[in-house]
Amino acid sequence: MKSFKSFDGKRGLLAGAAMVMAVVMPGAAMAQEAAAVDEGGIGEIVVTAEKRETTVQKTPIAVSVLDADAIRRNGVNSLVDLSSLTPSLNFAQNSVNTIITIRGVSSRDTTEIGDPAVSIATDGFYYQRPFGFNDTLYDLERVEVLRGPQGTLYGRNATGGAINFITAKPGKEFGGFATVGVGDYNLITAEAAVNIPLADNLQTRTSVYMQKRDGYRKNNYAGKDGDDADAVSARFQVKFDPTERLSFLLSAQTTSIDGVGPTFYGVLFNGPVNNNVRPAIDRDGSVLGSPRQSINGTNKSIQLTATYDFGIATLTYLGGFRNQKYRQVRDLDGVVKSDAYFLPSEDARDWQHEARLTSNGDGPFKWQAGVFYFHEKNNTNTDFSSFTNPIAPGQPVARFSFRYPSVIARSKAVFGQASYEVVPGLSLEAGIRYSKDYKARRGYSNTTGTSYTGVGNVPTDVNASSSKTTTHFAVNWQFTPRNLLYVKRDTGYKAGGFSDVQNIGNVPYGPENITSYEIGSKNRFLDNRLQLNVSAYRYNYKDQQISQFNNGFTAIFNAGKSRIKGVEVEAVAQPVPALRFDGSIAYLDAKFIDFRVGNVQYAGNKPPSSPKWQLGAGFQYELALGEGTLTPRIQTHYESESYLAFTNFERERNRKFSRTDLMLTYNASDNRWSLQGYVRNLENKIVITAASASGLFGAYTYQLAPPRTYGARLTYNF
Repeated sequence: MKSFKSFDGKRGLLAGAAMVMAVVMPGAAMAQEAAAVDEGGIGEIVVTAEKRETTVQKTPIAVSVLDADAIRRNGVNSLVDLSSLTPSLNFAQNSVNTIITIRGVSSRDTTEIGDPAVSIATDGFYYQRPFGFNDTLYDLERVEVLRGPQGTLYGRNATGGAINFITAKPGKEFGGFATVGVGDYNLITAEAAVNIPLADNLQTRTSVYMQKRDGYRKNNYAGKDGDDADAVSARFQVKFDPTERLSFLLSAQTTSIDGVGPTFYGVLFNGPVNNNVRPAIDRDGSVLGSPRQSINGTNKSIQLTATYDFGIATLTYLGGFRNQKYRQVRDLDGVVKSDAYFLPSEDARDWQHEARLTSNGDGPFKWQAGVFYFHEKNNTNTDFSSFTNPIAPGQPVARFSFRYPSVIARSKAVFGQASYEVVPGLSLEAGIRYSKDYKARRGYSNTTGTSYTGVGNVPTDVNASSSKTTTHFAVNWQFTPRNLLYVKRDTGYKAGGFSDVQNIGNVPYGPENITSYEIGSKNRFLDNRLQLNVSAYRYNYKDQQISQFNNGFTAIFNAGKSRIKGVEVEAVAQPVPALRFDGSIAYLDAKFIDFRVGNVQYAGNKPPSSPKWQLGAGFQYELALGEGTLTPRIQTHYESESYLAFTNFERERNRKFSRTDLMLTYNASDNRWSLQGYVRNLENKIVITAASASGLFGAYTYQLAPPRTYGARLTYNF
């Protein structure tokens, strides 16, 4: 494997891809078959990764897909579960905020001005800030994970890629399912969906989900442990087809999240921060401070998808409204001290609209064009406070206060993409998108420690604008019905903004830009019993937005230049219907070429959450048992070391780890019911998802991935 160290340019990527392809057979955990192609063959699944229906193997994108059966079989209801099943995908957490990294590209700016680097959407409805999104994934038809910049079709915040969650839709037959689960940490889960057709052209689907669990983090304060779960969600959908050409889908969802919420594990220190030591971390944690940490949030949304088939093309409109609210009492130092509390409050209201015209038919010329509009207004009220008495706290004593009743984010875009089959099987493809973004914040900040009296308020009225044209060029060669080769060049863009910096004020930062070169191949062999997909890529990444947390403040800096390159191999082998192997190998070489913060040059450091190696493998075998089947499955995920911050200090290092899951599932002969038992993270390895240290409150702080868990689920289908 030492030859990977000599990667240099596109030839190195191709050589590395060839080597991995030659020595490795396992690939990513893919979706199970939607329809069997032949006896013992691997089935296909339809996706909308390119905003039109295609099959996975004929979509010239590095995309991993899990369908409904795979989601249920693996018990996927969080992004942590998803990251174990997809190559080059990493999950991190900054308190309640979800951070996704794909191929070393991420955004850790979770402030009200920040943008994610990976576009997350449910049924095409984009999430600007996925608060509470991690624990409410339910009643899904499939999940699509697109790797690499998706700047043409998905827009400004898809520099790393996109994750599309596609919900199960209303159908024309009555039916549904109900699932109940129990596990350690007093886990109780419930999920149900019912499909009710009211007429031939009118159907409804109602879905509900609940998860309650004690915390992983032992706290022993007021009987509540940290890192708990307390979420309830419901979704209602109506599908109406007044004519054969016209269709409407209306969806409404509400989610409530309560409890203690994510907590930091703290280790106190005296004197300056020691960056060269990662302190010992006890998974059980220690007693938090007083008052007790808490979280309360609601997400509400309503969205409409309307389509009209003109024959030659289909017009699609997607629009809606989302309101996300949350309040939190967050213990920043993670210990019993009461002088480092963060009290954020947000009330974000999003409106978004997309209209798209897509060509129909199987002719040589395919095209689509559209417009997009997004507007968010957020009202934030945040204090960084201490409390006078840790045993019987009185009024908080504010150190810093931020009142921003008007935080605006607005984005407009126009886009188009087309392909032409010049000869049978060989297509040329091109796309373009123009995006224009605006951000503004009005209110005041106070860093004098006297904000509760109104003394020292500093008015804030600042804005930033940016725009970018992103492009896509590709050559796609379907040289046999089961073999595809593609070469493409894509660009991506993330809007600029501004940061609050102590004693300085608002400091602007520019947009970031990425150019990707990728070559890939998707293949089926051995009478459709072996699937082997390979991709190799190189990114030129300029002005990457890097978040730095220092003494209670988050500031964003533009890294001058980064270089990212890698190879991914995915495969599935199903020699007989009952036996299946799947797995993945992802190699990533990512580093800063030029990144200066103050007087320090960080060239040569790795971007956050960029392990050199990620390996995945799974095995399952279906056994006949009575009138049903018993399916044992084992799957494992390995990552080499990585860092949680650009500084690459030892205290920020995530050591190499493996995470193995065991599952045993019994399905009744008529698929009327199933029972599954599982153990997750068999190794019980400590994996950190956030790391920081501050002399302001004198502690190293960490967030941790879930420990070993076990449980069982019973599902009844009707």
